[in-house]
Amino acid sequence: MSLFRILLALLLCLAGTSCSQKTKILADVPSKYNERIFVIDDGGYRYLRFGTLNGDDQSMIDPKNPDAVPMEYIRLMGLALPLLEPEDGSSFLVIGLGGGAYPRLLWRTFPKAQIFAVDIDGQVITLAYKYFFFAA
Repeated sequence: MSLFRILLALLLCLAGTSCSQKTKILADVPSKYNERIFVIDDGGYRYLRFGTLNGDDQSMIDPKNPDAVPMEYIRLMGLALPLLEPEDGSSFLVIGLGGGAYPRLLWRTFPKAQIFAVDIDGQVITLAYKYFFFAA
């Protein structure tokens, strides 16, 4: 691990964020739209954060159970899905991919639907495929 990543992890801990000895920075990439994008493993979960290491969680996944839905807002959005009755061949458009949790939930709920997810930031898409088990 580079000295830079060690210092970033230390600063994250000192900032009072949830940080344990098991915090691991998997990715730190520059972004045209989000300044920096971080992928962090901490406490058994993987997080996607924009801007800073202690920024808001944009996505969260349990790497041991990728089909689980640990983020509350995704679970809340999923509550409305039983009210939908899409016909075969229906399609959904998700604007803002993040780690891909919501498109995955849609696909599991409506396996015959076409689901399109877009994101303005190509780095987000790359990270979703690499670290969040997102597949086209």
